[in-house]
Amino acid sequence: MPDRWLLLTVCGAAAVTDIFWRRVPNLWLLSAFFTGMCLAGAEGCAVYLLRAAAVFAALYPVWRLGMTGAGDVKLCSVMAAWMGIRSFAACLVFSLFFGGLMAAVHMLRRRNFRRRFSYFFAWLRQCISSRMWVPYMQMTRPEKDSTIPFSAALSAGCLLWVWKLL
Repeated sequence: MPDRWLLLTVCGAAAVTDIFWRRVPNLWLLSAFFTGMCLAGAEGCAVYLLRAAAVFAALYPVWRLGMTGAGDVKLCSVMAAWMGIRSFAACLVFSLFFGGLMAAVHMLRRRNFRRRFSYFFAWLRQCISSRMWVPYMQMTRPEKDSTIPFSAALSAGCLLWVWKLL
C-alpha cells in the first residue's frame, strides 16, 4: 500500500513541475524508476523492466510525432512498471479522458476551438496525402500556451488507481 502513495507522490510532483515549468525532471523519474525496481525485488526486477520497456516502446512513436512530451512518455513507463500493464492501461484511459477535459477547457478559455481543429484536420490531410506520418507540430512551433500538461491528467489517473477505483 505505501508504494501506491509513493507513486502518486511522484506523479503529483511531475504534474506540478509540468504545470508551472512544462518540464518533468529526469532526476525525479530516474529516482522513481530505481526506487520501484528496488521495491520489486530481485524476483520481480525482470518483469518490472519489461513493463517499463514495453510501454516506452509503445509510446515512443507518439512522442516522435510530437503528440506528447518526452517526460510524459517516461512517466508512463515508470507508472506501468510500478502498477502493471493492466492497471496502467485502465489508468491511461482515464488519463486520456482527463486530458481531453483539460484540453477542452483550455480551448474554451483561449477561444481557439476552430483554429485547433483546423490545424488537426490540416495535419491529418497532410498525413493522408503524403502517405506517411508527419510530426504533429511540424507546421508551426508549438507555443507552451497551446499545450496541456498531460502529466496532470496522468496524476489524476494514478489517484484513481491509488483509491483502488481501477
